[in-house]
Amino acid sequence: MDFLIWHLLRNSVRRTPNKEALVHGDQRLSFHEVGQRTAGLAIGLRAAGMRRGERVGIYLDASVAQVISIFGISQGEGVYVPINALLHVEQVMHIARDCGMKGLVTTPARINALAEVLPQIPSLEFLVVAGGGRCSGAAVAGVPLR
Repeated sequence: MDFLIWHLLRNSVRRTPNKEALVHGDQRLSFHEVGQRTAGLAIGLRAAGMRRGERVGIYLDASVAQVISIFGISQGEGVYVPINALLHVEQVMHIARDCGMKGLVTTPARINALAEVLPQIPSLEFLVVAGGGRCSGAAVAGVPLR
């Protein structure tokens, strides 16, 4: 049986659902809340077109959204590609093209910065917009690019 990173979260949700799991600034989430957001994102990613083993980039600052994205992509059976938030547009584009990224989780500001290069990433099919450090199933923009 495969054991994926999101199984760690699932096990914690089962054992201690009300225990504080994630703290970032003024945001405090229990394992149950993290599990709900993760599941919502996984469902949204699958609906947006992510399939098992496909790569989805995470181009976010350290945030709740970044953690939810890691677990959500894993739960949706995708492969997450962490992209350092300090990289320049050309570097992000190189990573995206090199790994054949199908989707990208990022912020509206970063989408604007990447707008000119996104069409140059032939494998990229959808974007997930995370706003204000928050990410949930409802945050999946499913913005089709092709």
